[in-house]
Amino acid sequence: MRVKFLTTISLASLVVFLVQFFLFNVFFARWTFFLIISWLSGFRYSPKENIFDKFLNQILMSLTYPIRFLLRGSSFDDGSSVHTVLLLAANSVIWGIGIAILIYSLSKLARRNKAI
Repeated sequence: MRVKFLTTISLASLVVFLVQFFLFNVFFARWTFFLIISWLSGFRYSPKENIFDKFLNQILMSLTYPIRFLLRGSSFDDGSSVHTVLLLAANSVIWGIGIAILIYSLSKLARRNKAI
């Protein structure tokens, strides 16, 4: 059971890390695209934040809440990509443990109900 639980933690952490990394890259790509557009237009183009940007920001804020809560002085905007990846990894481990406990508890409950 221990190996199964650790595998569940690992898989949940990996999935959360990949989702966070993908969303962070989408957010960064949109920001870079608008920066290039504003540079080409002579800094006269300033896009308004649309619903997608707000939604993406809210998802990222929700997913990164555990690490932002634990490390209040630290943030993702220090300019180091290594620091950002390490924070995303630590955050995904926190989420992975929580998700794995939930999955493990639900599967144990389902096995217990099936035995009855």
